[in-house]
Amino acid sequence: MTESGDPNENALAEWVFRTLKEDFYLRGFPTFGMAETAVEQAIGAYNSLRPHASLCYKTPNQAHQGQGYQPLKWYPYKKMRYGNVDNQFCSPL
Repeated sequence: MTESGDPNENALAEWVFRTLKEDFYLRGFPTFGMAETAVEQAIGAYNSLRPHASLCYKTPNQAHQGQGYQPLKWYPYKKMRYGNVDNQFCSPL
């Protein structure tokens, strides 16, 4: 559910769920505990092992720690939409 019913507001969450389901094959667990453990492991791998094109092929952990130059390669849709950000720092892909 989004604030205004705009699907772009929920795009990040939808993308994360798709990645978990398709890249890590998180489906059909017999117990909630097993599913929870698998999701925790998938998130750990996603953040520490999997390089991302939008992060100049660094892992999210490397980007978070500030290792190397990190240009803006994503579009801050909501901020641009509501006009509460300086446009010179926001450029689409």
